[in-house]
Amino acid sequence: AHFRWQRDLKDPNTFVDFLVSTSKPTMRLSSSIYYPKYRFGAFGTLFPLNMANRACPEDYGVMGLRYGSKNLSLYANYL
Repeated sequence: AHFRWQRDLKDPNTFVDFLVSTSKPTMRLSSSIYYPKYRFGAFGTLFPLNMANRACPEDYGVMGLRYGSKNLSLYANYL
């Protein structure tokens, strides 16, 4: 099952996603927020039920920051 909440339908950059799978037991929570006025945003993904198969740092979750303008978009991840 996949659930997505957006603050505004015209703003796809600010959302919360919740994904649950029973075929491969996993649960994922993703969130992103972006402020166009400041051209700054943050995002994150957590894997709370993927405990048996955690082999690398990305399996625990990813967080990051984002900067965006008309001509340039940069982001940095933190594992």
